[in-house]
Amino acid sequence: MFSLDSKRLNNVFKEAHGFWHVQIPADRPEGYCRVYLSTEILAHKMVPTVILDYAASRALLRATTWLKPFFEKKDLTNGLF
Repeated sequence: MFSLDSKRLNNVFKEAHGFWHVQIPADRPEGYCRVYLSTEILAHKMVPTVILDYAASRALLRATTWLKPFFEKKDLTNGLF
């Protein structure tokens, strides 16, 4: 689980929290995994929707680009991270 640091000033978000979920898919060969990211964000009223949409699209890319390179380097056959 993750959340914003409530001690730091944030002019865009009031709250943000979420979690990662990793699943071994039954429909894929051994060695594959499926990763889900779930988030809930509450923004300040003064932030325009277009800004939130832009930020969300950029944040999703940044939040997931590390997955493939990270798992390609790991020995997952022995469950080692």
